[in-house]
Amino acid sequence: MPLLVSRFRRFVLWLVLLTSFSSAEAKGLTDQQAFEDYLKRAEKGDGGAIYSLGLCYWYGRGVAKDPVEAYAYWNLRGMSDRVDARYVLQSLEAEKEITPEILARGRLRTTELQEKLDAKSGPRGAPSVHQLTYGQLFADYMGMVEQGNMGYLYSVGLCYAEGLGVKKDLAEAYAYWSLRSMSGRQDAQDARRGLYLLGQEISPEDKRRGQQRLSALQKEIDDKVRAYKDSLKSAQ
Repeated sequence: MPLLVSRFRRFVLWLVLLTSFSSAEAKGLTDQQAFEDYLKRAEKGDGGAIYSLGLCYWYGRGVAKDPVEAYAYWNLRGMSDRVDARYVLQSLEAEKEITPEILARGRLRTTELQEKLDAKSGPRGAPSVHQLTYGQLFADYMGMVEQGNMGYLYSVGLCYAEGLGVKKDLAEAYAYWSLRSMSGRQDAQDARRGLYLLGQEISPEDKRRGQQRLSALQKEIDDKVRAYKDSLKSAQ
């Protein structure tokens, strides 16, 4: 793997892994309190909490470090409609952080967790990780953006940056992250960090295309959001 690509992958992985910790700290929770909160929420079927439990076990935050348990929670989260856990697992495997033993034991533990959480919260009806493809996730993210959910701009940019469910296109990633970086949200800061590191990998031509694409992209999204809202009014 080329050095810059490896650095970019490690940066995105680091970004995805630490987001939940910064959120918990902002609420004034200790690591143990955050872990207990995630556990309670996971038992109610909260997918984001399931993902965060994987973080806690991977880093040993609020609980003893356990990579097998971390893998199991992320693998379970990967059966839902978010790309975050699946991307983390894919990246950790690529970086040789997940050994064959962790992989084997983690998959077995996933089944146990599924049964345990379903017993507490009821079956969540999430599609199998093998049924829900990256292409479907990408289409879902695009659909959310076109309905006015701008928080998904970051996820769309990530898909383009890594070729998850769509052909890799750094110019398009640059455009989506640039658009998201204009807001004041936390993931806008993440997008700006992504742009910084992407700047070390992207070619001058792709960066130029990304800059040119930005204004057209904004208009395309505005038009689709407007059309979506008009369709809702018409249906009333």
